[in-house]
Amino acid sequence: MIALLDRPDRSGLIANVACALTIVIVLNALIFGLGWEGPSQRAPAFLPPPIVIGVVWLALFPCMAFARWELNRGMAERADKAGLIVVFALCSTYPFYTGGLNSDLVGEAANVTLALLAGGLAARYARRTPRATAWLVPLVLWLGFASVAGAFTLVR
Repeated sequence: MIALLDRPDRSGLIANVACALTIVIVLNALIFGLGWEGPSQRAPAFLPPPIVIGVVWLALFPCMAFARWELNRGMAERADKAGLIVVFALCSTYPFYTGGLNSDLVGEAANVTLALLAGGLAARYARRTPRATAWLVPLVLWLGFASVAGAFTLVR
């Protein structure tokens, strides 16, 4: 399966997107099944409802898959792919170390860390694989928004 994910052709794209969608659908099912979707009591009013947040992640995971596929097409170095895999893994486990721990502070630290990491990767990819950068911009914007929302939550 790993070899299929590393292919630069259409089958690699399909495999990357299918893998990402499977993971995010399973995660959303777990989040909503365990009742972790509720916002903090101190969450700002501008935070969208949990179902919208789930839909946003349903779009962001395939964006990361497209970025990975673009890296495969651009013959990126292993370090480039590894960084994106780390971001994907951290985004995949995010609900467990925020909702599971029920900690606004941990959630804020995760948002800021992920935003900086994803932004750094996007900047790194900009010259060699600009399309990969384009696919990461929505993730960076969302994590920036989540960081602002988390800061409001902590200040309240």
